[in-house]
Amino acid sequence: DFNRANNFTTTGAFKEKAKSLEDAEGFIVKFDTHGKRIWGTYFGGIKMDDIYNISLDKNEDLLICGRTTSDDNIATKGAYIESITRNSSLAFGFFANFSKNGNLIYSSYFHVDVNFIAQDNSENIIIGGQYLNYNYYNFLPNIGTLGTHQPNVINIINAYILKFDKNYKKIWGTYYGGNMSTYIPNPYKYNQMYGLQIGKNNDIYIIGVTN
Repeated sequence: DFNRANNFTTTGAFKEKAKSLEDAEGFIVKFDTHGKRIWGTYFGGIKMDDIYNISLDKNEDLLICGRTTSDDNIATKGAYIESITRNSSLAFGFFANFSKNGNLIYSSYFHVDVNFIAQDNSENIIIGGQYLNYNYYNFLPNIGTLGTHQPNVINIINAYILKFDKNYKKIWGTYYGGNMSTYIPNPYKYNQMYGLQIGKNNDIYIIGVTN
């Protein structure tokens, strides 16, 4: 029971009480330099919601991303992907922006898990993770754009990077990864991104693993 002993959220927060039926609710808590809680909020809908990564933008607002199976209380109106069409019990990704005071500014679904999020010096938003062309995920659209490093998925699974402007309009998308020539029982750990950082010239650096 999330709400039996709530030491996370504060009165007036974006979401004071958890509503998940699957015992997995995202949360954000902000502390001052002395470790005193300033504000706290849950994030998510009626099902599973996991926050994978959090970073600050130039205004000290918060950028978060992760995965969800909730079809409510995730996306804001006019988001990049405002709603989802569920295919069995598959999880989708999300990325969101909270103000430094804990108010939700923007949030969107994404086709797959979003593992990393960052802002560059021009206020563009970059997200990254792992894109699947495998089993139940064959219905996913192509997010690559022409003229980028790799506009199409190669074989089963690749890392991906998407760049949005400060208004969350997509600028470009690319995949990164090669051809998995043999069947692997657990392909999810191959061509996988383990980190994403932005350089001072807005270059994007990634690390990961591949077979």
